[in-house]
Amino acid sequence: MLTTESGAGSHGCVVIDYTIASPEGAPPAWLQAYGRPTSASPCDDGWNPSWAEWPGGGRGGYTCERRVQYTSGGWFALGGFAS
Repeated sequence: MLTTESGAGSHGCVVIDYTIASPEGAPPAWLQAYGRPTSASPCDDGWNPSWAEWPGGGRGGYTCERRVQYTSGGWFALGGFAS
């Protein structure tokens, strides 16, 4: 199941968190993104540059993305949404 939440992020942007199902017994991964003004705008350390389309109006923009995932060693932040 996919759920969304939003909260205040850095640089005066909104960070969008997506929670996805994980293997049995593991907490779900958190997928996070925040907007950036142009394709040349850098992302913070640990975030990967990307582009996203917003729901509804069909508009989109440049983003920075990361995945926060639990493993047997604890929680880790990984750049991007790819597995």
